[in-house]
Amino acid sequence: MANLPRCRFMHVPSSSSRTDSPYTTISAPLSVYLSSSPVSEAEVLQVGGLIQYWDNVSRTVNGSILGRMALDILSAPSSSVDVERAFSGGRMALNYRQHRTSVATFRAKMAVRSWYGTPLLPEAQDVYEMIEGRGATEPEPLD
Repeated sequence: MANLPRCRFMHVPSSSSRTDSPYTTISAPLSVYLSSSPVSEAEVLQVGGLIQYWDNVSRTVNGSILGRMALDILSAPSSSVDVERAFSGGRMALNYRQHRTSVATFRAKMAVRSWYGTPLLPEAQDVYEMIEGRGATEPEPLD
């Protein structure tokens, strides 16, 4: 097992491998890429952008590993504003006097804060009714 790659990006399917082993390292394609001249922005734009450029590279024999790795990196979702807002909003949800707030209460506050103003919770009146126990037990289905 010592010869198997530790990273899934280093695995080369046997159909595209030029050796008898179904595994190889990324060093050869990376060396070829790093020793080649830089790719101009115009060339990338001409093929339709970065993702299309690396998709084309991934279809070549020498660039298949590197191209697939680049596509995996480029297609990974970046940090969304909602996630960042949730982390920063958590600090604003509790002030220094609320250090004994239960986990359930904190979660409920964060949920209501993120749902308010969306189709899940469009009106402040819905929140008041939930707090007072007068709200509908089953939410209305969304269209």
